[in-house]
Amino acid sequence: MDGKSKNVVLITVDALRQDHLGYADTQEAVPTPNIDSLADESTVFTHAYANGPHTRASFPSILTGTYPWEYGGYDRIVPDRPHIADWMQQHGYRTGGFHSNPYLGPEFGYGRGFDTFRSGSDEESVMEKSRKLVMERFFGESKNTLAYKLIERTHSLMEYVTGQTIGVPYVKGQELNRMVEKWFKTTDSESCFAWVHYMDVHDPYLPKDDTRSSGVDSRRAIQLQKQMVNSPDRLSTADRKELKQLYKGEVEYVDGCIGDLLEIVDEHLGFEDTVVGLISDHGEAFGEHDYYRHPHEFHEEVSRIPIMFRQPDTEGDRVDVPVSNVDVFPTLLSCVGVPVPDACSGRNILSDDFTKQDDRGVYGHTGDPNQGKAMVVNRDWKYVQDMSSDWETLYDMENDPGERTNIAAERTETRKRLKTTLQSHLSGLEGGGTEVSSPDVSGDVEDRLEQLGYK
Repeated sequence: MDGKSKNVVLITVDALRQDHLGYADTQEAVPTPNIDSLADESTVFTHAYANGPHTRASFPSILTGTYPWEYGGYDRIVPDRPHIADWMQQHGYRTGGFHSNPYLGPEFGYGRGFDTFRSGSDEESVMEKSRKLVMERFFGESKNTLAYKLIERTHSLMEYVTGQTIGVPYVKGQELNRMVEKWFKTTDSESCFAWVHYMDVHDPYLPKDDTRSSGVDSRRAIQLQKQMVNSPDRLSTADRKELKQLYKGEVEYVDGCIGDLLEIVDEHLGFEDTVVGLISDHGEAFGEHDYYRHPHEFHEEVSRIPIMFRQPDTEGDRVDVPVSNVDVFPTLLSCVGVPVPDACSGRNILSDDFTKQDDRGVYGHTGDPNQGKAMVVNRDWKYVQDMSSDWETLYDMENDPGERTNIAAERTETRKRLKTTLQSHLSGLEGGGTEVSSPDVSGDVEDRLEQLGYK
């Protein structure tokens, strides 16, 4: 590592929609002064997409620079797959990872290469502690019994009726910041790579003080959450409006956390010596296409995300060439002069020649390669293929940005051209023909996954 190398701070936010940020200037945008200030000093990519519509599919692209269906899929990160922390560590950086999404834990291969890796929840309610005690006392690890499932269902019903939460199943943003600052204090003058992942925008959405969600009753918020997960078809227009109000409050809250983190970075690392990346792993749906949260779909509300990079002594810019999370790894490395591994599938999207591209397509995968879905999208068109049925969807993104009309049958030449492009991409994936099994995880991880609606 040469003396010109800088620090790298990668900020990721779970389930953050691009159109809800102030700088996006849309009808859905909320005040996000800290993110907007960062955007003013960053290269912001206005057509940025997730490579998968949920955490498990998206994060391999962010931290490995490879597509979800490469290297046996996204059930876990295998040792021969590139990993940004491992690579930075090999090039002399001290590395720290801070998050609390159970799917990003060491069991799934994400801890590799981190000198410090903090992953876990910081609090449990009395109700949750009592539930765990009863379940462990009577059932141990036997979670597939009828009695266990009946009690779990009863517990969930009690939450819905009483509006009492089981506790936030992740580390809150301000607590995460304290962990990061404590680590920065131990790094001395070493060059650092820090990954900080905020979960606050992910459901469950809870009212936050000094945001637009502060007026929503917490019990009402919990009931809405349960209904969104268990019976979304019963949500009314008013329910949907309240859910979005809660979500927007979480966006405002995490904006404050990011502002505090940037002050911590400036104090301990110095902005003049630090590259900052801010991205999301996916968006969030609120019934725009008759589904909620972030399932196996590629509509804009779940696939369109923020991607921006701030470099010292570089003016802010806007770039409308399509990019995706697979480009994050090689771009950050290039910013600090670290060589990019040959196995990376993405591009350095800050290179001088990149912005000259007119018709770049980016790709997304979800599910398994034989039963899932795959997407290619450029500035004009979005094409999605269902691998289990060969059902095809084509949207005219210029004239139908809300994706209301599938024109696959009418625009046959465009559909065939994009299908060929997508098939060429899929056939070139590294290790795409092999599958990796899911790891065994602890009961605590299972519980946290369930609380986040993953199970």
